[in-house]
Amino acid sequence: MTRAMAPRPGRRVHVDTIELDLRGVSAGTAATAARLLGPALAQAFGGRRAAGGDDVGDINGGDIDGGRIELAASAGPETLAALLARRIAERTRGG
Repeated sequence: MTRAMAPRPGRRVHVDTIELDLRGVSAGTAATAARLLGPALAQAFGGRRAAGGDDVGDINGGDIDGGRIELAASAGPETLAALLARRIAERTRGG
């Protein structure tokens, strides 16, 4: 018989503001991707741990530049949200 593992405390990431330059993306795709970004960020940060601690990461009020993301014209808002979330997670956690 195995013992149940104790639940782990929840991790939190606090985001004050996200500014995105979605040049070339339709308004509808951008709006839907923005709504999907929260859940996509939760998934991108899921299971990750910061070195030496339980927090996902802290950029101490700084800015991150996500750089350019190549996106196929046929890509939907789900893809865009996932790519943005992955890039944010990579930049705040160092990969």
